[in-house]
Amino acid sequence: MTESPVPPLRQREMNAKKWLRGHVTNWPQWLPRIAKNRDSTNPDLTDAAKPEDLEKSILKILECPVCMEYMTPPIVFCQNGHNICSSCRPSLETCPTCRHPILQARNYSLEDVCYKLNYPCKFHEEGCEEMFSGEFIKEHQAMCHHGTHPCPLGRIPEIDCDWNGKFAELVTHLESQHEDRICSDAKFLSPETSSSASVVLVHNEIFIFYKCFGDSKCCCVVQIFGTRAQASGFKYKVKLSAENKIEKLSQVNLVRGITEGFDATFRAGHCVRLDADVVSRYVVDGMMDLQVEVSYTKAKELDAAEQCRVRNSGFRSAISGRSCWHWCK
Repeated sequence: MTESPVPPLRQREMNAKKWLRGHVTNWPQWLPRIAKNRDSTNPDLTDAAKPEDLEKSILKILECPVCMEYMTPPIVFCQNGHNICSSCRPSLETCPTCRHPILQARNYSLEDVCYKLNYPCKFHEEGCEEMFSGEFIKEHQAMCHHGTHPCPLGRIPEIDCDWNGKFAELVTHLESQHEDRICSDAKFLSPETSSSASVVLVHNEIFIFYKCFGDSKCCCVVQIFGTRAQASGFKYKVKLSAENKIEKLSQVNLVRGITEGFDATFRAGHCVRLDADVVSRYVVDGMMDLQVEVSYTKAKELDAAEQCRVRNSGFRSAISGRSCWHWCK
């Protein structure tokens, strides 16, 4: 009996199954070869997969078109979506890229990316190798020992100082130009009934005490010449005593970082804030017994002391050995 011919479609299916039975056992060992060939023919695929290259690409996008520094939050944008850094925004009326209006809105999606990126310090060409996230890079750059920085007293409205220099030169500048404002005792008096500022050189750190009067309030704050993390290791106590030495007011607050603006600190209430009419009850002959004391926070006392030893540098070692000014102007 003659076999009927196999239809062409059926024959192709049989041939395919026969080929698979003979070659399927060799299939797994082909996979690495296929992957290797694919990578070699498409090198961009492997480059894009490297996290460090991806991070550099994103940082390139974050370059401000005006100052050419990397943007950090807050980031605003124009009608066409071009981003502008917060440092340059006050001096711009239109977008520097397309000349369209700048919106009063923030690019929160890009800001979220910034918090996850590691930024190189802008003083890396001067030798700084530190890297921080978008949340902390500004604080580091404001304190970086490789850069030049303005006098901390120049931020105070009542003081006109345009000095800029290295950290190692800061104490020398303070001694030569602001000697009457230096205190080297952790506990000191601030008797003036007008705005005043002092440089407090204690605990191997530089602190700024600022007292101001305005809007029927007396506000006092102590800032450390350092970051928020360093500030959290210190507190300050402001005590106001009456002439009879019986009536007293006192308040304890955490020290703030130097990068915080005074106006923002006062508005947020991160300071000692007293009603002016209450303060006036403690004024005798135009002076008041207002005492300020800077000390370690108990929980951080050992850590802060250790940090001071580790972070000691040329300008910090120059702080010790000063004579004491108990009355600071």
